[in-house]
Amino acid sequence: MKNISNRLLFILSCFTLNIYSVFAQQSLTSINSSIFINFNSMGTSSTSTLPVGWRVGAGNDWVGGTLATTQAAGNTGSGILHQSSAGGCYNFGEGINAFSNERALGFLNSSGYTSPKSILYAFVNNTGFTISQINISWNYEKYRSGSRMWDWTFYHGSTSTPSIQNTQGSQNFPADAANTTIYSPAQSTSKNIELSGLSIPTGSVYYLRWTLTGNGGSTNGQGLAIDDIEILPLNTSICSGSNMQITPSNSPTGWGSQNASIATTNASGLVTAQNSGNVTIQYNSGGTTRNIYLNVISAPSVGSGSNQTVCPGTSVTLTGSGASTYAWNNGVSNGVSFTPNATQTYTVTGTAANGCTGTSQTTITVNAAPTLSINASNNTL
Repeated sequence: MKNISNRLLFILSCFTLNIYSVFAQQSLTSINSSIFINFNSMGTSSTSTLPVGWRVGAGNDWVGGTLATTQAAGNTGSGILHQSSAGGCYNFGEGINAFSNERALGFLNSSGYTSPKSILYAFVNNTGFTISQINISWNYEKYRSGSRMWDWTFYHGSTSTPSIQNTQGSQNFPADAANTTIYSPAQSTSKNIELSGLSIPTGSVYYLRWTLTGNGGSTNGQGLAIDDIEILPLNTSICSGSNMQITPSNSPTGWGSQNASIATTNASGLVTAQNSGNVTIQYNSGGTTRNIYLNVISAPSVGSGSNQTVCPGTSVTLTGSGASTYAWNNGVSNGVSFTPNATQTYTVTGTAANGCTGTSQTTITVNAAPTLSINASNNTL
């Protein structure tokens, strides 16, 4: 009985862990539309719970990360950072800590809180589309000086230990003269990168990691954080002749196309695909030009056959061409004979192997049946 109970507890704990792991990742539900993440929801507590999808840890594995900060401090007034502030994972506040609604997540390393330390984020692709590019931006923020040099490095990947480095997300913070300067407002450095060539299927998880490392040690830490993260998941394949609305969250301007013969865009980010090929769509966000690398694929040229004129009761067969699969309206099945009752226009939608569609129409005219008239006459001899 004891062994059975232990097994049940083990199974229950594994089940609970799996449920916890699944629901701790943030769900992305809209393709080509960005989400904006800050840490203001953490409040002012030193042990604040991180937003959904976020974890911190000494290692590179999101699964083993923790879900809360260990310290909190502002950059003015009561609760301010200072030279002797304890090391830890910090809930930084812009202003007086107890009243600040502007928060950031980061670290102040020390002999008791050693580097490297990582901030990790996981999302589930619930958009219904394969994500092929992610445009991401964020701010590195500095709250306190430190006499050791520090480096942020950025990674991404499809496992819980993301290891694909993108050097455009790196940032070096040279050593300061002392640990005594508190920055108010916090110093801010913006990062804007495009992760292209991805293939994140619907239902799968993807991970981001920011790792902070001290140069040769962990003492004399700088108060460093990340904040204001924008993530724009993109499906960059579009069929010729169709439209795609792209909606970044940071009031983008200056939309344009590098090849209008392939695709154009209006001032609101509505892309219209003209012809097959690769094209770069650009927009301006926060003073930085961002790129979207579109692949316009050909829509099929669908045929439906010639118009026909038939007599009542005559069966006809409609067969589409130019695509892989076909769907007709008015209850017609492709390549299956039927008998039309009246003149009707039939529309077929053909879907190619690449997923693009095209339509075509044909009209079946049903002539009226002839009326037979017999006239009889009497002849007298």
